[in-house]
Amino acid sequence: MTTLTCERITKINCQLTHSNEWKSSVETYSIEDFRGAKFYFNSSGDYYAVILLTHSGKLPYAFYYPFQSEAEKIVDKINTFISNSQEELVTVTQDRSIILNLAAAICFIFGVFGLGLTLYSYISTLP
Repeated sequence: MTTLTCERITKINCQLTHSNEWKSSVETYSIEDFRGAKFYFNSSGDYYAVILLTHSGKLPYAFYYPFQSEAEKIVDKINTFISNSQEELVTVTQDRSIILNLAAAICFIFGVFGLGLTLYSYISTLP
């Protein structure tokens, strides 16, 4: 799961959290570092990546989307917050663990099915 939370009190502070079942990391940025977001299409991976920009460069990709419209929405949401001093909070969360859990469930089902076929074949050959 990746979560970006930015809040504006006297200045903008952003917190980028990456977490999974085994570990979690948190990075904190102030407005002096963080300047917005942009997206680009990764033609080798067929996905759109949302890149968080700092004055010293860019951060590793934070969010991945299969469609350009999804990535554009996130970029607009982040950039609107940065440019609009009336907005106090923005949060973007992407939970990819659902995809991983679904893949694990499919593998489990095929494994059980394969084991069942094997046992059935073994039992049906017994006298």
